[in-house]
Amino acid sequence: MDIDLPPPPSPEPALRPSGLPNRKRRLPKKLRDNLPDPLPPPPVIRVVSDPVPAARTPSPEPHAPPVRQWVKTTPNRHGVYKVYPNPPTRDPDASLTLRDLCQTAELNMIDKPELPWYHPFKNASVARLMHWHILGHTNSIESLNSLCNDVIGATDDDDPFRPQDIAHFSAEAELKRLDKIANEPPGEPPSGWLRGSVKIKLPSTKRRQEEADAPEVEIKNILYRPLLDVVREAFGGSPFQQYHTTPFALRWDPLGLPPLPPGHQELYGEMYSSSTMLKAHHDINTEHPRSPEIENVVAGFMFWSDATHLANFGTASLWPLYTFFGNLSKYTRIKPSANAGYHQAYFPSVPDQVKDDYRKHYGHEMPDQVATHLKRELMHAVWGELLLTPEFLEAYYHGIDIKCGDGNIRRLFPRFLTYSADYPEK
Repeated sequence: MDIDLPPPPSPEPALRPSGLPNRKRRLPKKLRDNLPDPLPPPPVIRVVSDPVPAARTPSPEPHAPPVRQWVKTTPNRHGVYKVYPNPPTRDPDASLTLRDLCQTAELNMIDKPELPWYHPFKNASVARLMHWHILGHTNSIESLNSLCNDVIGATDDDDPFRPQDIAHFSAEAELKRLDKIANEPPGEPPSGWLRGSVKIKLPSTKRRQEEADAPEVEIKNILYRPLLDVVREAFGGSPFQQYHTTPFALRWDPLGLPPLPPGHQELYGEMYSSSTMLKAHHDINTEHPRSPEIENVVAGFMFWSDATHLANFGTASLWPLYTFFGNLSKYTRIKPSANAGYHQAYFPSVPDQVKDDYRKHYGHEMPDQVATHLKRELMHAVWGELLLTPEFLEAYYHGIDIKCGDGNIRRLFPRFLTYSADYPEK
C-alpha cells in the first residue's frame, strides 16, 4: 500500500554568532564568468558591405561599379556575428562545442627511439652525477642532501649508483660528450626532408673590391623541407578539418547598450578574421575569378625562427624555422597536443672553417661585423636558394591545386602573413 510521505523539511539556514541567519551574497556582475558561445553557422543574410548614404538614389549610374555583397550570419547570444566576403563553403566553427572552447586535451607523448634513460652517458651513475651538477647546486645543506640522497643513495633495482662506475670521472669530458652528440652531423634525413647547400661571399673591410670578386664559401648539410610539401601535409590531412578557407570580419552589435554608440564594433583576434587575410582573399579572387568547381583559398603562412640552445650548458644550439598557418585558430595552434607547428628548416651556424678561409685569403682575422653580416647572409641564402624555389613562386602567383582533407580540390595561394624573428633575420 502506497503511503504519501510529507516532503522533507527545508534545511535550517546557518546562523551567525548574533543569532541572525546568514545572507546570500551574489557575485558582482563584473566578476561573473560568462561561458563562451560558438558563433552560429548559416542561415545567412545578404547585406551591402559599404554604408549607403541617405541621399543616394535607388538606381545606380550606368557605369557605376557593382556593389559588393557580403554574407552575414545571425548573431549569437552575445551579439557577435560574422561577415563573409562571399558564401563560405565550410565553417569549422559550426562543429565546436563548449568543451572545445574551454578545455585543453592532454599532451600526446611522441615516440622516441629505444635508448637507455641515461643516454648519452656511459652508465646511470655518471648520469645522476651530471644531472646533479647541471641543476646548479651550490655548497649548501640542501645541495649536500641532494648529492647523498638523489645520487649516491639512489636505490633503483635496475640502475643503482655504483662507485666503480665513476672511476677516473671527468666533468669536462662528460660535458664535451653532450656537446658532441648535439653537434654530430645527423644521418639520413627523415622522410620528406632534404639536405642542401648554399654559397655566401666573404667581404673585406680593408680592401675595395667588386662583390663578384669576393671569395665564396659553401655551407653544406642544411636540412630543410620544401614549403609546398608542408602545405600539402597541412591542407591534405586531418588538420584541414579545423582550417578556415574563407576569411571573415568578426563584429559585435552592442544592441544599444550605453554608453556604446549604436552600430557594430569590429573584433580582432584571429588571423582569418583580420583585414590582412581579407585583403589577400580579395586580391587572389580579383586576379583569378572564383570558379564554381575550384575554390580559391589563401594558405596563410606564419613563420617563427630563433636560435635555440639545446641545454643550460655547453655551446650546442640550433636555429629552427617553424611554420604555422593562420587558417587555424590561435587557441588550437598553441596546444602542443594539436601538433599545429611544422618543422620547416634548420638554419646552420657559420662554420669555424669559414674564419680560417677568411684569414688565409685576406691575411687577418675576421672582424665581428663581418661575422654578423655572414650570419645574416647565410639565413637569407637558405631562403633564397632552398625555400623560395621556382615551384613555390609559381604556386604563389598562380596557385596550386591540392586535394584537401575533406576530399575536395582547392586552389591554394601561399601568402606570408607574419614572420616572428630575431635580429639576424632582418
